[in-house]
Amino acid sequence: MSNRSDIPNRLIYTCRCGWVDKGHLDAREHHRNMGAAGLWRQMTEEKGDIEQLGFKGFPVFFSEEEGKGFSIHGWQSPKLTDGVHKIYIVKKGLNVQQKESVALAIFLDVSYEFESLQAGWLHSMVTDSGFSDEDLVSDVIGFYTVVRPNLDWEKLCLPVSAAASFAVWDKNGSVGSHKNRTLSPNLYPCEECRNKSAAFPSEFTEIRAAKSGDLYQEFDLVLYAQEHAPAMQ
Repeated sequence: MSNRSDIPNRLIYTCRCGWVDKGHLDAREHHRNMGAAGLWRQMTEEKGDIEQLGFKGFPVFFSEEEGKGFSIHGWQSPKLTDGVHKIYIVKKGLNVQQKESVALAIFLDVSYEFESLQAGWLHSMVTDSGFSDEDLVSDVIGFYTVVRPNLDWEKLCLPVSAAASFAVWDKNGSVGSHKNRTLSPNLYPCEECRNKSAAFPSEFTEIRAAKSGDLYQEFDLVLYAQEHAPAMQ
C-alpha cells in the first residue's frame, strides 16, 4: 500500500503513465520465483522437464506475496504473509517473441489474482491496496523494463517533481482510493504536464499475452496426482 510519505522516493506521478510505484520497477527479486526478473530468468533458462496430460515442457514457478501487520488497541501483530503461488508448463524451444508473450500471460495471471486477493473483504479491512491506482500499470512497466532492458521508463513516462506529485495527491486523493483494473493509467490534471503528451507509451503495449493452450498451460497439481495415481501407489 502506497502512502503520501512514499512521494518521491517510491511513488511519483507521471504525465503519461499516471502514478508509478518505483518499487514495482525494481524487479531484481532475490527469490527466483518472484518478480519479473525471476520469471524471465526461468523462461530463458528452460530448466527441467514436466508433463501433464501429454503436454510437455519445463516448469515455471511464479509468485506474488506481501507481508502485512495490524494493530489493535496498541498491540502490533507479527507480519502476516499472504500471496499467490502458481506453477506453469511452458514448451521448450520458443522464440523470443513467443517467450515474451507467454511470460506476460503468466505475469498478468498472477498479478490479477494477487490484486483480487488484496481487494477481498479480509484484506480490505487493513489495506486499500487491491487494484490501487498505480499497481497494475507499474507492474507492466516493470515487466517491460526487464524483458526489454533498453527501455527508459522515465523518458517514456515523464515523471513530475515531488511538489507536483503532492499536489495531484492532495487534490485527487490517495492512490488506494482510486481503483484501476486495466493496463492503462488513470491520469489527473497536473500543472507540469501541460503541453506534454498524455498518451500511454506504446512501448509498454507491444507484447500480446499468449492464451493458455499450445505454448503453455497452468500446472494442476490435483490433475497431476490423479493422472499418476497408479504409479504413486
